[in-house]
Amino acid sequence: METMLMNPWVHIAVLVSFTTVVTVWDNAMWDRKALSGAWKMMPLFK
Repeated sequence: METMLMNPWVHIAVLVSFTTVVTVWDNAMWDRKALSGAWKMMPLFK
């Protein structure tokens, strides 16, 4: 187990996957707000 923790690639992989999850989650939240905003604006475009 200690050899795995000493491996820098493990740290990089964890960091990358964590960053990806946070980014995707953040985008999903933002998209939801944008979609609800666009839904309210919809009557103006019709």
